[in-house]
Amino acid sequence: MRSEVFAVAKVVRRSFYTCAKGANFTHKVNFTHEVNFTHEVDFIHEVNFTHKVHFTICCVAYHAHGGTTMEIRKMNPDDAVQVAELEAEIFPDPWSERDIFPYICTAGGMCYAAISDGRVVAYVLGRVIAPEGEVYRIATRPGYRRRGIAYRLLDYAVKCERGRGLETLFLEVREGNIPARNLYHSYGFSEVGVRKNYYSNPTENAIVMIKAHKDDMIN
Repeated sequence: MRSEVFAVAKVVRRSFYTCAKGANFTHKVNFTHEVNFTHEVDFIHEVNFTHKVHFTICCVAYHAHGGTTMEIRKMNPDDAVQVAELEAEIFPDPWSERDIFPYICTAGGMCYAAISDGRVVAYVLGRVIAPEGEVYRIATRPGYRRRGIAYRLLDYAVKCERGRGLETLFLEVREGNIPARNLYHSYGFSEVGVRKNYYSNPTENAIVMIKAHKDDMIN
């Protein structure tokens, strides 16, 4: 049985690399035969063994507002450079490539990017330790905003991560960042608290938000 399972894993990994190189589709493989593993083995790109085998390959394409063709997928290590450049352009406290890279390369990383013409135009960085997850960063490149890209990206990330048991998602947002707060409200997040003077450069309160209930995430 182990050899059969690993054979399937090899096929799925080949499918992912085909997708990442340009094929625009969502590919999901469910292999529900019981296996005699009591531990979890994480293969990169969402090949997980936990009693039952479940594979999820995340890659989708769509047309954003304004006619832009967009691909949303799991980040790969090569994306870290562009994401770090966007961090420096957008945030007063940017993450470096060195900060970003471990999240992309670890099993718990919730790292997705929207790609247009070979460029990262939006991204989300977070972590999932089922049943909970946290969004650390979400941003859209200037010039691509107000097209619904961030909403699509967040929605896709959540739907992929529910395959790892995600039920409750947390995040913090600057109190004065009204566009971001509106985005999270539109996706079903609720404000549950305030962290005084949480942010620096400039000093500002953080609004703590949560999206809970597994059933809500399946929509």
